[in-house]
Amino acid sequence: AMVSCLRDWIVPSDVAFIGEVGLGGEVRQVSHLQRRVKECARLGYTRVLLPKTREDMSGTGAQCIHVANMEQAMAALTKLCR
Repeated sequence: AMVSCLRDWIVPSDVAFIGEVGLGGEVRQVSHLQRRVKECARLGYTRVLLPKTREDMSGTGAQCIHVANMEQAMAALTKLCR
């Protein structure tokens, strides 16, 4: 919602976001990350932006795009929204 509002972009319907945004713009991890990505894939999302993690996301069924902060998330979305 923030991206759509700030940049007047339409975020592709196959993109999901997982994580918590801190006051400093950092993207924080949440519990059960791999399970959440698998559920996104099951619901039809093919690309997921999520916090950087050491957890293996292969086999989840979605392309995982790891970001550390909102600046990196915006850069990734710039590529996805074109």
